[in-house]
Amino acid sequence: KFPNPTFRADLQLSEKPLVALLPGSRKQEIKSILPVMAGCADRFPDYEFVIAGMSTHENEFYESIIAERKIKIAWDRTYDLLENAHAALVTSGTATIETAIHRVPQVVCYKGNYLSYLLVKNLVDIDFISMVNLIMGKKVVTELIQNDFTIENLTHELQQIVEGIPRTEQLKQYDELIQHLGGPGASNRAAKRMIKYLHATRSL
Repeated sequence: KFPNPTFRADLQLSEKPLVALLPGSRKQEIKSILPVMAGCADRFPDYEFVIAGMSTHENEFYESIIAERKIKIAWDRTYDLLENAHAALVTSGTATIETAIHRVPQVVCYKGNYLSYLLVKNLVDIDFISMVNLIMGKKVVTELIQNDFTIENLTHELQQIVEGIPRTEQLKQYDELIQHLGGPGASNRAAKRMIKYLHATRSL
């Protein structure tokens, strides 16, 4: 990790370990997921919780959900937040992979329209919903889905990854995942191959 040295000062954060909250990008999913994440923050006074906020949503939208809780918002600085985070609560999606690449232990969260969830569940035969677990073909990160996504369950799972063996084991699995994705420099190698291919086809 290479944390931005000014990040904590920019947000006026304490020296407590940070827990990143990535509640998604769409308003509806944020409304469903962020209240539970914020409620979990009440159980961890020794940690500072920070939301990965998107400037496409107004400050009042987030504030109305977190109420009087002292939870800061990092606007459009998700990567800076992950670079400084000790753990993360993440809405299912590409953010789970980004969190893993930054080697931040995470709990994956999902709660959506129940009928839509049942429809997808019946149509698609998959064991996991997070990209981390799907790529690895096994459980690497805990997924709390629909009715399992409660403050009590989230509190328990977060406690597992802020310290101890489960945290260490998840980080080991991240190393294996990163190798599956091509290891360090994978993006640069893919870009070079694409450029080489384009040059070759242009000469045909």
